[in-house]
Formats: sequence, C-alpha cells, structure tokens
Amino acid sequence: MLQYEEILRRKYEQQDYPIKNDETDKEYLIQCASAFFIDTGIELGMLISLFEYLQLKVLENPFVEEIYPNVFQAQPDKLISDFLTLFLELKDDDQKKAENALNFITLDCNKLKLLNGTIHDILPFWDREKRDNRFDVKPVVMQDGKCTFSPVSIKQLATYWKSGFLEWYIPFEINMENVKLVLTKWKKRYEDEMVQDIANAFLDKGFYPVFPELELASRFPQNEFPDNLGDYDVIAVDKSKKEIWLIESKVLQKVGSIYEDQMQQKSFFYQHKDDEKFQRRINYIKNNLSKIITALKLDALDYEVIPYMVTNKLFTSRYKKLDFSIISYHELMTRIK
Repeated sequence: MLQYEEILRRKYEQQDYPIKNDETDKEYLIQCASAFFIDTGIELGMLISLFEYLQLKVLENPFVEEIYPNVFQAQPDKLISDFLTLFLELKDDDQKKAENALNFITLDCNKLKLLNGTIHDILPFWDREKRDNRFDVKPVVMQDGKCTFSPVSIKQLATYWKSGFLEWYIPFEINMENVKLVLTKWKKRYEDEMVQDIANAFLDKGFYPVFPELELASRFPQNEFPDNLGDYDVIAVDKSKKEIWLIESKVLQKVGSIYEDQMQQKSFFYQHKDDEKFQRRINYIKNNLSKIITALKLDALDYEVIPYMVTNKLFTSRYKKLDFSIISYHELMTRIK
C-alpha cells in the first residue's frame, strides 16, 4: 500500500520526457507512413481522413441511421461514395484505397479469439502486439450488409494511431515488421538525445566536469580500467558539494495493460537485468573512488557518489529491491535545481 501511494503521489506530479515535434520527428513519421503502406497496403493519409469522416462529416447524411444512442449504421458503398466526394482531386485508384481503409478497420467476428495464428478457447484480451482483430482497433461491425459504428470508438482509434507512432506504441505489431524497424530507429534517436539533454542540464546548473557516454577503459587507457563495465551514460561532478552523480538513462516504451506491465518488469529486471548492470558500474566507482578521482583530475578525495537511473516516464521496480532510485527525467530536472 505504501508503494502504491508513493506511485500515485509521483504520478500526479509527473511530466514525461517531451516529444520534440521537430523536423527529425517529421521525417520519421513520413518513413512510418511509407512502412505502413508496405506492411498493410493501406495509405496512412487515407486512413486518417476516413477516421475524421466517420467521426463528424458522415452524420450529416440521410443514408446514415442512428440505431442506438451514438451508434450509427449505413451501407458501405454509400459511405465510400460520400467520403470520396470530399476529395479535391480524385485519382483512379482512390475508390479501391478507400475500400481497403474501411476493410482495415472492420471487425472479423470469426477471428476474435485468434492470437498469432491460433484460435484460443477464451478471448485473449491480454495481448496487444499479436492480436490485430479486436474491437478497439477494428470498431466497424458488418451486420446485414451494413456498417455499424460509433464515432466515439472511431475517434479513440484515430488517437491510438496518431499518438502510437509518436510514442513508438502502435495498436498492434503483428505483420508490422517495416513499421517496427522505423520505430526502433526513432526510439534510438530519443535514447541518444535524452543522454545529451541530461548532460546539458548538469552543465547549465554549474556541474563540471560532465561526461556523457563515458567508457572508462577507452577514455583513460593509461589507468587500466576494466573493459567490461560498459558506458556510464552521464557522470556529472559538483565540486562545491563534492558529489559525483552517476546517471543511467533509459527510454522505455509505454504499456497498455497489466500483462504488458508485468512483461516489462520481467524483461527489464530479470531477463536483461538492466538494474544489475548499472549496480555493477556503481559499485566499481564506489570501490575505486580514489582511482576515479585521479582519472577525472579532481582535487578533493572525499566525494559522495549519487546514483540515479533516469527514465522518460514514471517507472519503478515492483518486485525487486534496488540500492539506487529510479526517477523520471522530470524528477531529475527538479532535483538538480
């Protein structure tokens, strides 16, 4: 209960590491659109336009019937024909593209229990990555030759896709190999830049020296440091307070279910053991402090080592006790002030 209350308190004071929304992000989004077409045969621009049409414009038409509160029904051919009238210029294949986009968000009720090619006995609601036939990603249902849909569900799906690319967390990943490759590169961009942003923040607050992505063995070959420690993402020195801050920077993917949260915990702490790797680097500096101080050319000998693992979002170890704190980028910025 104490852990839960602490997470809630931090959650309401939290800000995620910001999305930059710059030209580089724009280029990655263009690459995602191209990869999306290769993987699905659907034009992303056409799909987003269809979302907007089904949320708003479609309701003005007499051929659309409200069968329940905020639930509507219409013949698919009429939907497509009316949707295409909104285009400033029609191409020969736009009719087919629009039909493909509508089919892409239409539920196949016979495949609701399908997960990664296998039909399950129960609805596999816990899986997002390998299950592309579920109501939240295909909210159009065919009944008696008519499309049944709710604009609210369409709007939610539009949000899933729009924010999904920017947060490297698309609604499903099965058969999205090319999109995933682009998203991996896009995420790597933020991994690299968050390290630099942390280093620059330390410099702005008067820390010196500050070392981003420091590998002791290669940076100080004459000191015979071990070559199996890996990089220290950021080492920042506060000479006035005699503190050496060790920062391990981690950009994590968002999770959308309890299952994904548990899998992230398992992967991070028990499979890849990212905490143990950082702890090994912490222990080495603490146990060889005089050697580190000499290599960094610091004057005093009694520096305190302050380690933090810094993440782009709120994250904590649920089942494993750690000897260092995991804080968000926002919390780090607050502390170094």
